Amino acid sequence: TNITYFNNKFSGPSGGLGREAATYDAPLFPTYNPDGQYYANFGGDLITGDRNGVAQVIDGGRENKTVEQFKISALAKYKFTDHLDFTGSYAISRQNSEYQSYFVSVPLYSWGGKFSNNINNTTSIQEGTGPDSNDGNITYKNYKGTLNYANQFGDHNISGLLAIEAEKNDVNEYSIKRNGFVDYGVYDINLGATDQLVTTSGGGTSWGFFGYIGRINYDYKSKYLLEVQGRRDGSSRFAEGSKWSNYGSVSGG
Repeated sequence: TNITYFNNKFSGPSGGLGREAATYDAPLFPTYNPDGQYYANFGGDLITGDRNGVAQVIDGGRENKTVEQFKISALAKYKFTDHLDFTGSYAISRQNSEYQSYFVSVPLYSWGGKFSNNINNTTSIQEGTGPDSNDGNITYKNYKGTLNYANQFGDHNISGLLAIEAEKNDVNEYSIKRNGFVDYGVYDINLGATDQLVTTSGGGTSWGFFGYIGRINYDYKSKYLLEVQGRRDGSSRFAEGSKWSNYGSVSGG
């Protein structure tokens, strides 16, 4: 039996590290004006500038994510005779994701100290399971049973197996976003403005797999070999009428 537990936490700025850092701001632009205020790149007394990657990274908001995973796997083997045994295994994996991202306004100023514009004019806070495709609350289960046979009759060796395997995967995701967030040092979706837009989304997916496997091996004096195997697999991912398929092969040498 194996038990594994992970708790990974990620935290970083909610903006300023994407194309803003690579293409928006020339490296010769200063971060601050002579008064120590964030400088509005491309800005001035008569020009509105709303770019400053450093300001966005430091004061524009944060993105926090926690991914918790718990895995258990177990295997048991039972021997009926010297030639026949059964092996069964079970595995389960659970993942829970928590995600929060917020954007707050950062005032920018001209070189002369006049207010120019804000980064993130529309402030917001978002919570949910996460923005990536591998985020979400995920439960995966795997069951497998194998019946194994092996025997020798003089110079003849025969072995084979019959196996059955099943998998099931469930994913649930949700997200809620609220505009009008004000940073008071407490970060919660309820602190967004009640008269601002609230958007929600969510959903879930499930898939399953079921398979039968059979194989027979024969050899004579470990020199002449013959193998016959076949399997039948079914998956919920395919359309009705195409969910099941059969496979087989014969080889010798």
